[in-house]
Amino acid sequence: TAGRNGGALMRIADVTQWFSPTSGGIHTYLRAKAQYASGRALDHAIVVPAESARSRVFHGSPLIEVPGVLMSRHSGYRLTARASRFTSVLDDLQPDVVVVHDATAHPRAIRDWARANGAAVVMVMVVMRAFLFFLGQLGDERLGREQEGCGAGRILQRDADNLSRVDDSSGDEIH
Repeated sequence: TAGRNGGALMRIADVTQWFSPTSGGIHTYLRAKAQYASGRALDHAIVVPAESARSRVFHGSPLIEVPGVLMSRHSGYRLTARASRFTSVLDDLQPDVVVVHDATAHPRAIRDWARANGAAVVMVMVVMRAFLFFLGQLGDERLGREQEGCGAGRILQRDADNLSRVDDSSGDEIH
């Protein structure tokens, strides 16, 4: 499969906030996708938050880690509050397709990056409701929790409801 810039390989970048050594579903999915891509004409990379910036190989695909704040010692999940940490990696990778896996991964900034760079965007959102329940019930000061509720949860809920899909360069959005 040819890439958009005349390259021999189509470049795909998966971006997610919810990836850790102990994560289940997304970890399993990205492992299988990396293994699939390594045996085919796909140039695949994964971009996730971690303790510090570094790159390593994850089942045949580059795993690019950007700095993020620790959300849970138990799970190891980290979140990055700066969209620029993801978009600067995308500048380096220049993917043809960006797959955004959750509403906390700065989908609007990634959509804007993709439009400016001629790439397509696919958004996959599976566990947002469970995350919002977690925030609403337990909260977290690092996300700006208020005493009587979670402001971040309300913002994320709005984004989850309003951004069902971000489209490619056609500029169409489905709400």
